[in-house]
Amino acid sequence: MTAGPAEALRVSRYFQTEDSPAQFRLSIWSGDRADAAISLDDAEAARLSRFLAPPGGQRRRLLDELRASLRV
Repeated sequence: MTAGPAEALRVSRYFQTEDSPAQFRLSIWSGDRADAAISLDDAEAARLSRFLAPPGGQRRRLLDELRASLRV
């Protein structure tokens, strides 16, 4: 049995530019190819952050920064 391409779930934050609004995007990757992607509004991004946060209040720094950025 051989291993297939690496699979990953990625959440990206794109900051507002002159050409596009700020947004969050959730994408599913196989190797170097995105198989699916959806945009998330701020409320859904915050909800995803809470879901991914480890239990017991031991939040990873990256997730805390994501939450803080939603309050700006």
